[in-house]
Amino acid sequence: MNEKEYRDMFSQLHSSVQEEAITMKTKPTKRVRFVSVPVAAVLVLVLTAGIAFAGVYSNRIQDITVLDNEGYECMSLQGFADSPEYKATQEWLTFEEKYEKEHKAELDAIGNDPTPWDDKYGDYFVFTQEMADKVDEICGKYNLKLHSGSEPADAKDIYKKFGKFSSNKEGSGYYYKDGTFSLDDDASVDGRSIPYQFRRTMKGVFDTVYLNIGDTNKYEQWEYETANGVTVLLALSDFKGLILCDYNECFVAVNVLGGTKEAFTDEGDTVTKKSMEALADSFDFSVLGTYKKPANSDAEEPAEAVKEETDEATDEQLTVDPPADSEFKFECNPIDDPDAVITKRFGNVSGREHEGIDFASDEGTAIHAVADGSSKVYEADADYGNYVIIDHNNGWCTVYAHCETILVEDGASVKAGDEIATVGSTGTSSGPHLHFELRGNPFGPVDPEPYLAK
Repeated sequence: MNEKEYRDMFSQLHSSVQEEAITMKTKPTKRVRFVSVPVAAVLVLVLTAGIAFAGVYSNRIQDITVLDNEGYECMSLQGFADSPEYKATQEWLTFEEKYEKEHKAELDAIGNDPTPWDDKYGDYFVFTQEMADKVDEICGKYNLKLHSGSEPADAKDIYKKFGKFSSNKEGSGYYYKDGTFSLDDDASVDGRSIPYQFRRTMKGVFDTVYLNIGDTNKYEQWEYETANGVTVLLALSDFKGLILCDYNECFVAVNVLGGTKEAFTDEGDTVTKKSMEALADSFDFSVLGTYKKPANSDAEEPAEAVKEETDEATDEQLTVDPPADSEFKFECNPIDDPDAVITKRFGNVSGREHEGIDFASDEGTAIHAVADGSSKVYEADADYGNYVIIDHNNGWCTVYAHCETILVEDGASVKAGDEIATVGSTGTSSGPHLHFELRGNPFGPVDPEPYLAK
């Protein structure tokens, strides 16, 4: 890729991330595909492998790259080469390239027309039953879930949902309900602005985005421990910088738009090793996940990250097991009503994921905080109505939704047993009840029923 192609590509992406996110909510058509692969792909990669040296990372970026259809070296944002996410993406790309060549006329004829596969595979390039079958086969083979429902969002929305990992607030991007997100923003480093694209891809999800990174042999690579104590891999070439971090739950990649000879914004204002480290320090990577312990390493695994702000209740994070050593317990139940019964349990209910449990009770029944914590109040949400999130300041939070009246202020400290709200039927609700969730940050929804006080 020459410098003009690179600049044109990023200029298009940098100015249209939100537009791209909106486009991704609809079917990625053949027409859109050839725009979004070089454009959104700039944000992410496609096949992964290991990362750096003999420290936290065991491989270099050379081990996480593949050639795209035009022979450019690209990088995956899903995980390392031995991960199921990497293998799944690689298998899909191999299939897709061959299938498109063999069925070009058929796919061209479909164009932008709706297809029967839009609802389930709308976030993927699926236009025929054969393609749909291949996606299902890959997901089954590697035990992965599909993305669903990408939503455009600004930086404030993303920080509110996934943790305040940056102080910047002007960017825009999109997110999926499973916790995967992309953010296009600028950071102030040493008195100047450095544009970047930040991507977190959740593990356990089938994802096909990739990033063109040019000649990997031209990158200088080194490990760096950030100000927040997280070790990342930094890589810098003449036109691009990369910040990579692997977690148990997700893979994070920051695409820095500039290098030692190329500046995205001001000519001559190039990126240096020092500015790469300063940029890495500007992010609090600790709120995004927990470390993946390196193979054959005796190093202690850092403690779990606790987000500064809890996820909004309407976000569907990946359901994974909470920390095995957690001693968190409810001091009381959310409804102290002997006649309150659980009418809907956690898990797959009628073909849809239900991320909590529902207690049927009379309108106005008191709702109690199940443990000490601090409150976050939301009102008039279309789905959850009036609801409260209690951050228990130990990596766990509880959610109390469809409330009639909220009795605590935003940011208030609460004790176990305090009345925080009353049962109502606000939001999307067929009658008075409490929808109650337990979330283990950053693990997502956990079945709260086993934690109920007996």
